[in-house]
Amino acid sequence: PASSPAMISKEGYRLVMKECNRSNKPDLTLELFAECEKSFLAEYPRILIQLFRALEMKKDKELLYNYIEKIKQFKEYPMLPENVYQAIVGAMCACEDFENAYQLLENYSDEGIFEPSIYMYNDMIAATDLKTAKEMFQFLRGHHVTPPNADTYHSLIKRYGTFGKYQSAFMVFKQLERDEVPPTRATFRLLANIFADSTDSRPIDIIIDKMKEWNIQPDSQIIERMVYAYSNTGEILKARKLFYDTLKFQYGQTGNIMKMITGKTYVSLHHGYILVGDIDECEELIKEVRNSGLEDTLYTLYGKTITLCAEADPLRAFSLFQKMKEDKIIPTNQNYIDVICALATDTNRIAYCDKLNNLFAETEAMSLTLNVQTFHRLLNVFLDDNQTKHVCALIRSMIAHNITVPRKAYERLLLLRERDDRVDETLLESIKQSYSTF
Repeated sequence: PASSPAMISKEGYRLVMKECNRSNKPDLTLELFAECEKSFLAEYPRILIQLFRALEMKKDKELLYNYIEKIKQFKEYPMLPENVYQAIVGAMCACEDFENAYQLLENYSDEGIFEPSIYMYNDMIAATDLKTAKEMFQFLRGHHVTPPNADTYHSLIKRYGTFGKYQSAFMVFKQLERDEVPPTRATFRLLANIFADSTDSRPIDIIIDKMKEWNIQPDSQIIERMVYAYSNTGEILKARKLFYDTLKFQYGQTGNIMKMITGKTYVSLHHGYILVGDIDECEELIKEVRNSGLEDTLYTLYGKTITLCAEADPLRAFSLFQKMKEDKIIPTNQNYIDVICALATDTNRIAYCDKLNNLFAETEAMSLTLNVQTFHRLLNVFLDDNQTKHVCALIRSMIAHNITVPRKAYERLLLLRERDDRVDETLLESIKQSYSTF
């Protein structure tokens, strides 16, 4: 209770502060720390760790240094455990104060307060700017007390990847080999993830060769990223070969082997087919996924294939859309828009009038809202075919969704009224009012 904070133990405060941080409520952690100060519990190291984790989330440099100055007054400050200093360094990095964070590590090391662990340096390299990261990396390579481990190289590789410096990232991997630090599956997972966003697929070829050289079997994430990298750079034949070679290997094994082809891998290969415009292969992949029991992946494959078909073959897009519903995949608003716009802009759009009306009725039943452009295209088709009933239903929906009826469409509706008395005055008056409102 706030009225008697002394009744709560220091470990009790620590647990509640930890939960506040896990719930992304750093301000509550700071309030609890203020209570700890009143109860003389603030110097407890595990409470200090939670304090600086909260400050890391706040990312407020001025606030951070106010607390650091306060902590420096504690008599135990020079003798605090290493993990407290690690939390301080983490908060500094979150505030992008890399220079002082690095200086803090050096000072404590030089003064003999503690020797920073390799894990602290790795965290710093992964968070700091490139210049400081390179300096720290070179310092560790010549430092006999705290030599770099594989994660040190990983941290610098990741940092280069973050800034899109792919060649530099690969040079660090080569340095790892020269320094006789054995790469792990995590090394290749990191490299595959970085080069998946590159415009050059050649590093993926090297990664595959290196994994064979080090006798490291890829996991599902590595395979997916490499398939995506090939697909994204237009190397669809390489993507396909890697995918089906892996699939063949996976199902050719006996015993307990990890599943290396996942739904995400199918999506990555499908991405390649989309980029080269191969609708046939997209549909074949949909069939494979359906037979593989990866129903959750069908939604993505159907949606992207329908979008591709919509530009080239509206009827094929509509057919795929119907199959999507047969597979019990609920179409999204965008799926409906893609199919409706494809049919409504085709040269044979009048022949698709009934299909378009059914699609519109489905969106109404599902409470989906079409965009303005789709409403206008539907309206033009219905007016071209003199479908008075469809026109009136569509206009009522447009008014209900605050979408203005184009004036040319309104003029065409007046002409339609002369031939068909189902266009009532109330509807025309509603359109007039919408003009004055919007």
